[in-house]
Amino acid sequence: MGISYGASQLILMKSFRSLETEELHRNLGRVVDAINEELCALERSTQDWAEWGDTYAYMKDRNAEFIRKNVNSTPFISLKLNLMLFVDSRGRLDYGKAFDLQRGAEDPLSESVRRYILANPRIIGIGDSRVVARGIVCLPEGPMLLSARPILDNERRGPSRGTLVMARFLDKAGIRAIGARTHLAVDISPLSIAQQKEALHSPPPGMLPPKDRDPIYLEEPQENTISGYTFFKDVNGADALRVRVALLRDIYHSGAASVRYFIITLIGAGVVFSTLILLLLEKLVLSRVAVLGQEVHEIGVSGYLDSQVAETGNDELTTLAASINGMLRALCTAEAHYRSLVEQLPAVMYILSADLTNRVHYMSPQIVSLLGYTAEEFKADPLFWLGKIFPEDRERVLTRLSYCQAENLPFCDEYRMVGRDGEIRWFSDQYEYVRHGLGSDHYVLGLMFDITRLKQCEDSLRLSLAKAEAERAKNEAFIAGLGDPISVQDTDFRILFQNHLSREEMGDHVGEFCFQAYHGLNAVCDGCLMVEAVHDGKVHQGEYEVDRGYGKRSLEVTVSPVKDSAGNIIAAIELTRDISERKEADGKLLYMSTHDLLTGLYNRAFFDEELTKLSRGRQYPVSIIVADLDGLKAVNDTLGHATGDRLIQMAAQVLSEAFRAEDVVSRIGGDEFAVLLPDTDDLAAQVAVERIRHCQNQMNESGRGLNISMSLGVATAKTKKELVSALKLSDERMYRDKYAKSCRRMDNGCPASV
Repeated sequence: MGISYGASQLILMKSFRSLETEELHRNLGRVVDAINEELCALERSTQDWAEWGDTYAYMKDRNAEFIRKNVNSTPFISLKLNLMLFVDSRGRLDYGKAFDLQRGAEDPLSESVRRYILANPRIIGIGDSRVVARGIVCLPEGPMLLSARPILDNERRGPSRGTLVMARFLDKAGIRAIGARTHLAVDISPLSIAQQKEALHSPPPGMLPPKDRDPIYLEEPQENTISGYTFFKDVNGADALRVRVALLRDIYHSGAASVRYFIITLIGAGVVFSTLILLLLEKLVLSRVAVLGQEVHEIGVSGYLDSQVAETGNDELTTLAASINGMLRALCTAEAHYRSLVEQLPAVMYILSADLTNRVHYMSPQIVSLLGYTAEEFKADPLFWLGKIFPEDRERVLTRLSYCQAENLPFCDEYRMVGRDGEIRWFSDQYEYVRHGLGSDHYVLGLMFDITRLKQCEDSLRLSLAKAEAERAKNEAFIAGLGDPISVQDTDFRILFQNHLSREEMGDHVGEFCFQAYHGLNAVCDGCLMVEAVHDGKVHQGEYEVDRGYGKRSLEVTVSPVKDSAGNIIAAIELTRDISERKEADGKLLYMSTHDLLTGLYNRAFFDEELTKLSRGRQYPVSIIVADLDGLKAVNDTLGHATGDRLIQMAAQVLSEAFRAEDVVSRIGGDEFAVLLPDTDDLAAQVAVERIRHCQNQMNESGRGLNISMSLGVATAKTKKELVSALKLSDERMYRDKYAKSCRRMDNGCPASV
């Protein structure tokens, strides 16, 4: 009967299961084909738009009329799109639009969608006009069917001017449409990252393994349904969706009914056959086995292992009786052997009665070497053991022992005992309740281990740990008291420690990964000093600018690796120092070193440095204008130096208004100015001189109470060799201009010094 039933299960039912499994495979394939058809249709639409001349022209001239006429609600509704993105050839989003098909209205473009697509080179295909992407992308908003193609002209020629991305959400309506098309119960759900990794290695728990290389997994069959699923990969080749199909088990139930009828028939015949067999067994075998069993039971109850059972007849039962007698003899030998082993164990074994008397039946002789008492002393008085427990432990042990006996629970405790010589020793005592033989009497089997040395080691270790904890607290107090934010991270960049300044500045993130806590990323930051210090074991330093809501601040970050005694890097310390004031002071010092404090123009040192740079550069021709303020000495002598300083500032204002911010306008003396004009020829330099005179006249006409007059000289160097000569020539021409003005004043009857 068993063989027939097993054959039916292995052959017939296996065939039925194979048929329904193949049917499930075919239906899963139909669902996958339906998804691929949706993707193909989406790709055809994307290709039509991407290889359209108007799209190709838009990506060049960015004509807003193209967007207004073509990228409206009509293509989204007709093509069933939720997303359309135009990405230029450098991977930047030129235009993107999201659309809600249910409401028939435009939606704001999700930041997660934009960031995912623009960060994925397999989708936007930067620099490669042959890249074509089609597949699934899983986003926080849900899975999407996506197609991306390079934007080409009508003849499918390049170069590509970017990438066109079209996408549609695979929502509940889309899944219902696929189920209706295939006439199946379909469930499509996205996978999390952890589920993706699990799916790449093995099926989830409770699932059957895949059939050969088939990527379809079968779930454990239910009573009325059988289900299976497969994984649909995204555009990056990773498993993204789980596609599940459930079928009714009609084939299997039909086969099971046929097998059931066959088994019922077989059972009827088996009952008749079994009755005949049992009658023969009772007469020839079972009655003799019962007698043999009774004899074995009596030997077990009595405990006399040297007894023997009767050996009658000349058949297999006689051989069994002889084997039992041999086993009894072996047990006698084993009992003597194990008693010898027990008495040599480095522990005290004892056997007590399970009643409240705690009478000692056996105690190994090791008790003499440990405490100096004999086993007979413990057997004579059940309370002898309790009286030898150290007084401070006695009440606790007695309370626990009473509780374990009342609840019939195992006993386990550690306590001290006083030996015959007064020495105190620690013991670990534990016992279990056991049933003796085949009877109903219970006993307690226990072991006592001498743990005195272990306790001494624990005390030493506890003292060492206390010292280490005190040292750690002292080090943490030292770090916490430093005047800068400090954090400690391990080699996985998990934050182990923050002093109070770091917690106030960045928040308490102990136990978190730094890149998640500070930047909200899933991986380490590019150029992270902590990563470099952990990798090369060197100290790294850098400066950063941050804006934390109260203005930009300059920070100096120093990362130092921490090594163990073997030289292995185990952590890194990050010290952050606010250097904003120092940077501001450095900027002021730099400004003061290169600018004239009275006028705000560049000083003579900066002018000389720029002249030296031009002598080594290639920005020729270079024109130089030298200006000298007329009559400054007379103003200082008659109106005072404060008025003279004001006159100098007015001259500086004239020069600043006449030139661009990038031109080098310098005060190179008390009343002398110079202007460097790279890439400026003679004609442009003359125009600049006229511009100075025009600004000077406007200043004088403004009615400020002072009139300024500047003598000007200009010269142009066409090569490096002429640069010094041009400076000298411009200075000479300035003096000629000053002299000419002086002569004109003399002709008008004015002193030359006015």
